Amino acid sequence: MKARWSWVSLPLLTLLAACNAILGYGDFVKIDGESGGDGGGNVGTDPTTTPTTNPTTVPTTPPTVTCVPTKAWGVPAPIPSFTGFLPSLSGDELTLAWEGPGDAIFLAQRPTIGGAYGAQVQATGLMTTNSLGPSFSADGLTLFWYALSSTNTYNVFIATRASTTATAFTGTRALASHGSETLDSINPVVSRDGNELFTVRVAARSTQPQEIWHALKSGTDFAAPAQLTEIAAGVTGSVDSIALSADRLTLYFSSRRSPSLGRSDIWSVTRASTTAPFGAPTQELLQGINSAEDDLVSWISPDNCRLYFSSFRGNGNQLFVATRTP
Repeated sequence: MKARWSWVSLPLLTLLAACNAILGYGDFVKIDGESGGDGGGNVGTDPTTTPTTNPTTVPTTPPTVTCVPTKAWGVPAPIPSFTGFLPSLSGDELTLAWEGPGDAIFLAQRPTIGGAYGAQVQATGLMTTNSLGPSFSADGLTLFWYALSSTNTYNVFIATRASTTATAFTGTRALASHGSETLDSINPVVSRDGNELFTVRVAARSTQPQEIWHALKSGTDFAAPAQLTEIAAGVTGSVDSIALSADRLTLYFSSRRSPSLGRSDIWSVTRASTTAPFGAPTQELLQGINSAEDDLVSWISPDNCRLYFSSFRGNGNQLFVATRTP
């Protein structure tokens, strides 16, 4: 089940209910030029397993902020020459990975943020076919993605590379915690500290709504995933893809929940701290970076200034970046 093909027409029903009795996300906000989500949260009811290791080396100094995080998003700009889905970048924003032609993962490098990307190169050492939805660790050395497993379900895989410019990956393995004979786990997103993994999950070969799940690091794997029930998809609110801010206080997700501009739009949900309770969600139709086509969010820069996504708008399946005004 790929996110871009997973939607079916369903009746419009009431999407969300009050969630004051549970620990959950704050108000839903449709992404536009007035609200980008500069605070908030993403962790619902955590799995009980406590993180035991940090798989990545994360810079201890905060990123240099190149925008005012509360400012409006500018008009999304296409990333030239590349077509595909779900762009993800390394923490320094110099390596781009995305799901490209032939259901394979491609990479491209650039010398500086805002600089031109070099040639696209297919990553090797992953899977022969159906390598989809990549997500980089902060240091750019570990790649998460999803692919068909031996049980004919989509599961999460992981591999590493020797340097941030290498295109060959080694040690490919499935995450046991995200392997299932009955559930598809797609579009993984790993937190900047490497201790939390978010996925979109749904019953395999099902028309049920896709929901957001997460799991904490446990040894060389992750604990059993738990559903974020506070962002319940309902009947028409199925989630396609997700992106997570570096501080884990803002979660972006693409969904067809109502109100919609026509297809899958980008939303955000926030909270004041990672331990704060959340109120009942509300919805408000906003315009800006969303379009009448599928807009699938997948990565936000550490300084919250650039939001990367893929969209069917314009010229086919293209990669885009929206930048906050300075």
